[in-house]
Amino acid sequence: MWGRALLLVLVIAFTADGEGVQESSSYDAQLKVGRSIDIFTRYGYLSLSMKVVPRNESDSNWIFREPTVDVFTDINPLIIRPQLAGKKTVFEGDFHMEFCDNLRQLLQAYFRDFTFERLQRPWRAFAASWTQDNISKYLGINSSYVHGDHCYVLVRLSRFRDTAKLSRLPNNISISEMVEREIDNVRVGDVTSVLVFMRKYGSHFINSFVTGNSLYQLIKEPATIIYLPVLAHQIDNITLRLVDQDGHLVDFGEERVTIRLELKKYGT
Repeated sequence: MWGRALLLVLVIAFTADGEGVQESSSYDAQLKVGRSIDIFTRYGYLSLSMKVVPRNESDSNWIFREPTVDVFTDINPLIIRPQLAGKKTVFEGDFHMEFCDNLRQLLQAYFRDFTFERLQRPWRAFAASWTQDNISKYLGINSSYVHGDHCYVLVRLSRFRDTAKLSRLPNNISISEMVEREIDNVRVGDVTSVLVFMRKYGSHFINSFVTGNSLYQLIKEPATIIYLPVLAHQIDNITLRLVDQDGHLVDFGEERVTIRLELKKYGT
């Protein structure tokens, strides 16, 4: 029975950056909803096996190379693949801007779309091992801005490539026989048996993911702000999507909603 399993939910809003990502690879095949993953073995170092920051590598055509394991049987009917817009659509993605009072909030903002069940600070699974020099390199800011007290504005433009998620799992979902046998070896209060299970079959399973390319701009302590008028002949189209914490469109019913946009020029 599913109630006996020790796996928790891993939700990945996974944005891969970099150009020239191929359609598939032996590593990317591991990224599939319903497969389990052990996030604790490489806790703090997951950015080495999930491409969440730009990297100068000879092999750049990968986005995910963390080992995963099939733990459920007949999971395919439960997989939902939302249809992305066709080629005629100019842009299919998300725009996000967040104001951060310190470096810790900046890291939280950068990994805002990653969720691990039972982990209150999911960003640490990726960045707990980062030194200040790593932060400077990965986020593309001067090393002097990661020391001392600074405020930041993180601007992210994401273009979606692939997405999938699981529908609500039934209580009687089937688990593979090998996993069931290993569950029977787990004993309450026996840390070793729990660790053995997680190393073989993981601590979480992938509930959803989104892949694509992202463009970031990081602004440190903006200078005096000058407000500029919006000129119609310079802007063709602006599309806004108001979503909740799960990425679903917010239903305002018949209520009128006013959104004010301000273009800002950062002067000296």
